[in-house]
Amino acid sequence: MYRLLHLAVSTSIMLILFSSCHTDEEIFEIKKEDAMIGARFALNDGKCDKALAYLTPYWDNNDADFLTLVSSSYICKSDFSLLDFYVNDISKISAPEVFRSFATFEVADSMTSSEDESYINLWYALDVLLNAGIPDSTTSPNVANRAQYLTSDEADNINLQLFYVISILLGKFFHFYGDADSTGTKGAGTDNDCLYTYDTTLSVSGYADLGTVLDATIGGGVGDAGSCTSAGTGHTSFNNPAKRVRRLCEGVVLVNNFFDVFTEVASVFTGGELSDVTDALNLLELIEPILTTADANAGGLLDIYNMDDCIEANTDVTDDSYLQIYYAFVMERLYR
Repeated sequence: MYRLLHLAVSTSIMLILFSSCHTDEEIFEIKKEDAMIGARFALNDGKCDKALAYLTPYWDNNDADFLTLVSSSYICKSDFSLLDFYVNDISKISAPEVFRSFATFEVADSMTSSEDESYINLWYALDVLLNAGIPDSTTSPNVANRAQYLTSDEADNINLQLFYVISILLGKFFHFYGDADSTGTKGAGTDNDCLYTYDTTLSVSGYADLGTVLDATIGGGVGDAGSCTSAGTGHTSFNNPAKRVRRLCEGVVLVNNFFDVFTEVASVFTGGELSDVTDALNLLELIEPILTTADANAGGLLDIYNMDDCIEANTDVTDDSYLQIYYAFVMERLYR
C-alpha cells in the first residue's frame, strides 16, 4: 500500500514539474506526438478505431503528418489498399474512356448502396486531406490554397494521397450510380442508362431543352453521352429528395478535385501510367466553355471543391437544376 501511495505521489510531482517547465502549446505538441506514435502502432495492428481514438483529442489542421495519420485511419476502415491500387488498378487506366476504366478497379463493384460504409470512410479520409492547412470554411480546399499553408513537400504528399483516394472513390461512384458491368461501361447493367433521371424540359441556352443536350453529339470532340439519352433513367438512389443534391454534389466534388490534383501529381508517375488521363482532362477543357455558355450557374460548379459550397450553389437541398445541367454536359460525357 505504501509503495502504491509513494508511486502515485511521485508521479504527481513529476507531472507538476513537467507542466511547470513547458507552455500549454508545448505540452499539447508532446502529447500529440505521443498520440501519433500510438496511432502508428494501432494501424500496424489493423486497429483503425483505436488509431482514431489516439488522434482525435489532438486535432491539428496545420500538421500534414498528423492529418496523413488521421486519413490513413479512415482508409484503414475501408476496403482500399494502396498496394492493390499499384499492383492491380493503375495499369487499367486507359483512353479514350478513362473513367470507364476507373469503374473496373478491384473494389469499384463492392459499393452496393449510397450509404456504403467503406465509401463513407473514404469520404472522411478525403475531407481530412482536402482541408489540410485550410484555415477556415470560407477558403476553398483546392491545390492552390493548400499550397499557401503547407510546405512544398507537405503539399506534394497530400496531393498524391488525394489522387489515390479520389481515384478509388470515382471508381466506386461511377460503377454504382452508372450501373456498370465488369468492363466499367455505363448503363450495361439492368437498372439504369444514365447517372440521373433528368428533367428534359429544363431550359438550356443554345439548345431546345436539356433533353436535346442529352441526345446531342456535341462537336469539337466532346461527343455523346454514351448510353444516356433523353429517354433514359438514372439511378434510384438519387430519388430521395432530402439526399439528392448532396449525392449529386459528391460527383461534382470528386471530378473537380480529381483534375485539380492530377495536374500536380502527373509528373510523379514517370513510367507514363497516367498519360491516358490527359485525354479526360482535354475533354473537360473542351466541355468547360460549352457548359458555361449553356448555363453560367452550372458552369460555375466547375470551380467548386467541397460539399458545402456545392450544396449552397444549388440554392437548397431540393433544387438540382444546375446540377442536372452539369451532369448532362460533364458527367455523362466523361463517363460513358
